[in-house]
Amino acid sequence: MVQRNNHDQLYTLPERNNAEGLFATVFSKAGHLERYSGKFYDDGHKFDVRMPTDAFDWLDAWLGK
Repeated sequence: MVQRNNHDQLYTLPERNNAEGLFATVFSKAGHLERYSGKFYDDGHKFDVRMPTDAFDWLDAWLGK
């Protein structure tokens, strides 16, 4: 799972898009693209309550509770 804030000033949008594409490619080559998830938030640099909730939901879905 990749999470990113679209207005984070630490990395440029092209850098973030490239990294996200690389992860998707790795999952695809492994034959498990359905397990890849990209969550994109329309905010600046932060890690708020939505982000760990989304991450734990993804982990529960693929690793079990």
